[in-house]
Amino acid sequence: MTLSRAQEISLNHVREIHRRLLEGTRLAMEGGKLREGQNWIGGSSYNPCNAAFIPPPPEHLEALLTDLCDFCSTDSLPTAVQAAIAHAQFETIHPFADGNGRTGRALIQVILRRRGLAPRVLPPISLVLATWSNDYIAGLTATRYLRDASSIEALDGLNRWIGLFSAAVKRAVDDARMLGRELSACGGRTATIGFLPIRLVIRRKWGDYRPYAALGVWVPVKSAQPRS
Repeated sequence: MTLSRAQEISLNHVREIHRRLLEGTRLAMEGGKLREGQNWIGGSSYNPCNAAFIPPPPEHLEALLTDLCDFCSTDSLPTAVQAAIAHAQFETIHPFADGNGRTGRALIQVILRRRGLAPRVLPPISLVLATWSNDYIAGLTATRYLRDASSIEALDGLNRWIGLFSAAVKRAVDDARMLGRELSACGGRTATIGFLPIRLVIRRKWGDYRPYAALGVWVPVKSAQPRS
């Protein structure tokens, strides 16, 4: 059974997504392997003293990812809300030495497919978020509240992120519909739109992209995601 048809998302599924996304790269040997060291985002390359964010230590990764996969396998929340929370939580766990951004983006699409919201299409949600890079980083940061998770402040941060993500979903659908209309206007000439190559039309709309054919996911070349 393919991942998109799986009733439950498991830790092995997440590892397999990461492995496929790293195939053919210089980091292929690290594909699917949880990190064994501490990483951090921002600050110095030598220590995390001035880091903008420090993910959990490696000894907690398996338990945290298992908990996340359990959440991704539920149907109790609206699909877009579940995808938003799962993506933010995955990026917070940051379980791999590299490739966390692209894996987190793929996880969004896996949830949309599993819930039946986008069974045959890949709405370019991450591309929209990449154009809102400052808001995207602020939104992820707002979900990382260090005190009482049930407090008004914590819920406000989570709601801000869900609101931003939902807006990105709507924009992605609107942009995809517009592009679909332009492609249909070609009259079957799939190589060009008018006198412009399709590749150029896409670049003008969303920027430059790199395809990850293993999962059929498109992501920005210059990612707005935090790097591990």
